[in-house]
Amino acid sequence: MDNPIFSPSELEIRKPDSSWTCEDILGASGLFYLKDISRKLRINTYIVARFYREQGSANSVFWVKYGIRKIWTHWVVKMEVFANTYEEHLKPEFERIDKYKSKKELLTSNKVFQATDVCRVFSFHRGRLRQILLNKSSDRIDIGVWKSLRHNVYLVDMKKFSDWLTRNPTQSKALQDGGPKGQKRAGARRE
Repeated sequence: MDNPIFSPSELEIRKPDSSWTCEDILGASGLFYLKDISRKLRINTYIVARFYREQGSANSVFWVKYGIRKIWTHWVVKMEVFANTYEEHLKPEFERIDKYKSKKELLTSNKVFQATDVCRVFSFHRGRLRQILLNKSSDRIDIGVWKSLRHNVYLVDMKKFSDWLTRNPTQSKALQDGGPKGQKRAGARRE
């Protein structure tokens, strides 16, 4: 039998070891359930499903070209092909904020982070940040904050955001206080 239906790497579904890093997973061969690798790769099924719909999702062609397939209710990936798909189309455009020790170190970084994490670290009110974004038309250029349509989250470019904070100390104070005195915070309960 010269041309088998399945390649040897497609005969069993593997489970990643808990000690594997993102690079280890992407370098492995075989089939994996997306749910088993999604946390390490920082992607979720919503992003994969949207990518699947956007690309036309002709099932057999999609499997060969992108290495993703939905079988019943489970997403399965063929890692040899999916690794390239992940790098080109699905890799998050933001970093984790956990590895930064101080606010100063975070402000001097040139990375992109999720806005909710930045607000948590700096004790900013997310509602106030959204108000500032709604009032500015060129938010990505001026502030360094924008909404990623691919990941459906707000992102912060720390270089531009820290420059904006130093140029606008009153806005920085308003972000921490939730707005001018006497004004209720966005999302606060009304009595």
